[in-house]
Amino acid sequence: MKVISVRRSARHVAVVVTIACTVLLAACSSSPSPTAGTTPKPTHKLTLYAYKTSLGSVVGSIAGIVAYTDSAESSKHFVCTSASCTATWQPWVTDGVDVVAAAGVQQSLIGTVKRPDGSVQMTYGGHPLYLYAHTQHAVQANAEGAGGVWYVVGTDGNIIK
Repeated sequence: MKVISVRRSARHVAVVVTIACTVLLAACSSSPSPTAGTTPKPTHKLTLYAYKTSLGSVVGSIAGIVAYTDSAESSKHFVCTSASCTATWQPWVTDGVDVVAAAGVQQSLIGTVKRPDGSVQMTYGGHPLYLYAHTQHAVQANAEGAGGVWYVVGTDGNIIK
């Protein structure tokens, strides 16, 4: 008699599991999917922060790495495109995510520009932003004036020289 009740319990569990799987599959198949040939937009955001330095208020990353720009560049003319340049001066690429302003940063000055390699780089005040690969400490502008062209970008959108 105990064998029969175990079999009944096993059948009951099997029926419940089957129903649960059917419901889950139906829920998954009814979720919207991207149109063929499109890539879904990432849901996370990239935040541009403001930092106070000895040079003034500047923009930078969440890790406190200040952003630089090549003063010889514009959103239509890129100078830093070689592998040797971008290894030191890393273009701040957005990877298609939205960029939002933290306190002290003006959302209206945030933009993006397409680089010659097809990547999308963040701009601030129209200046393409780069992160200096050799930054060793947060909120450090140790590369200010490097090569006579690399400068930090202020929270007002202007290059600080």
